[in-house]
Formats: sequence, structure tokens, C-alpha cells
Amino acid sequence: MTTKKKSRSGLRALGRATMVVSTGGLWALTGHGQGKNRTKITSHKEALCQDCGYDWKV
Repeated sequence: MTTKKKSRSGLRALGRATMVVSTGGLWALTGHGQGKNRTKITSHKEALCQDCGYDWKV
């Protein structure tokens, strides 16, 4: 399993700063996203020997 974090772009940060300045700081009171997390899960099949317990990928 791997996780990648996608951060906010510079253009979005610049737009947010512009809105804060143009509204006199009221825009800063609104919440903003922390970015997105994307998790990729990979799986595989395994076989298990009932006698000795040896396992292998199928």
C-alpha cells in the first residue's frame, strides 16, 4: 500500500491571498483544503499448502 499526498498549487494559494486582501481579511476566516491523499492498494492471490504451511503467489 502506498500513499501520495497532493498539495495545493501555487496558483490556488495566490488566488486565496488575493481574496484575503480584497475582502479585508474576512476570507481568511473560511476553511481551506489541506490537499488530497491518494492511497493505492495492490493485492495478489496466495496459495497455502495444508500439509507443510508453504505459501506462494498464484
